[in-house]
Amino acid sequence: MMCRQIKQESAASGWSFRYSAAVFSISTFARTSVGLGLAACAACAGMGHKTDDTSAPQSFYTVTAEIALARHQPRVAALQYAAAAANETDVGLLARAAQVTTEALQPSLAERVAARWMDVDPKSVDAQRVAGRAALALYKIDQAATHYRAVLVSSPAGTDAEFAALGSYLAGDDTIGRGNDIFPALRRRGPLALIGVSSGVPTPPLMATGWLGRSQLDALERLLAGLASEQVFRVLLIHHPLRSSARAKRLTDSAELLALLKQYGVELVLHGHDHVHSTIWIEGPNGSSIPVVGVPSASALAHGHYPDAAYNLFSISRDGETWRCRQMVRGINQARQVREIRRVQLT
Repeated sequence: MMCRQIKQESAASGWSFRYSAAVFSISTFARTSVGLGLAACAACAGMGHKTDDTSAPQSFYTVTAEIALARHQPRVAALQYAAAAANETDVGLLARAAQVTTEALQPSLAERVAARWMDVDPKSVDAQRVAGRAALALYKIDQAATHYRAVLVSSPAGTDAEFAALGSYLAGDDTIGRGNDIFPALRRRGPLALIGVSSGVPTPPLMATGWLGRSQLDALERLLAGLASEQVFRVLLIHHPLRSSARAKRLTDSAELLALLKQYGVELVLHGHDHVHSTIWIEGPNGSSIPVVGVPSASALAHGHYPDAAYNLFSISRDGETWRCRQMVRGINQARQVREIRRVQLT
């Protein structure tokens, strides 16, 4: 069964996204009840008789998916809805499967669901839009362009409205009143707030410094001030490290950023650029500490750093009034196999 192996495509939290524990659409609930009833009757009628047909009824996948959402397991729900959609012809269920797989941050599953949806309803603009967003998330730019071309041609909302919607989707969830400024970008996924800033700027040869600039820092301050009163787990995403031993790779206005984080705080900072595994702690509000984690690349090995070519998985949970964050590091061992290297309780 598909639910036995969860493909984690992102660092999505273990919380459900936009779903209440009591959310069951009428159609899904009705179909589930009928399906389970028929399954029970079939089980009674078939007692003592074994069959080679081990496939689960479609209603099994939809009900287990909704249960997974109620239990704050969005990735499991996405897998179950993708299984339900595999041979489905009900456009309503396909739309629901596309919604769940997309909001659970599982683009490869959303891509499969959208493909089935387009097979069933080739003229569906919504299916093309889901396929386009999944392709963007998977860096399949040519495919995304093909899907969005179909959306622009057929959308009843019109070309301008679709371009505006795409721009808002790419920019983030909080773009009101920001004009053409894309960064800082905010993505909300349940209690997870992903804050993206851009530190990439043109530099002279042999230099790879980064810079946020006054305008972006001011916008970031307003964003952090607004989030400070919310019960959300804030993750700051930045390319350049907040501190670097290499002068040519430093963030030139890191002092200003560190001051903002000391005043308003976040729960976690993730960065790249140095290409080595690193964890440092910076000062947050009221004497608290903020973990800052850098991820390594394969090039780290040439400089004597280990692990090389690793990635991190973060498990986030709420413990009373505080957040807990656990880091799992996975990398390549000497046998060229991906394995778990260590686990660290960050907060």
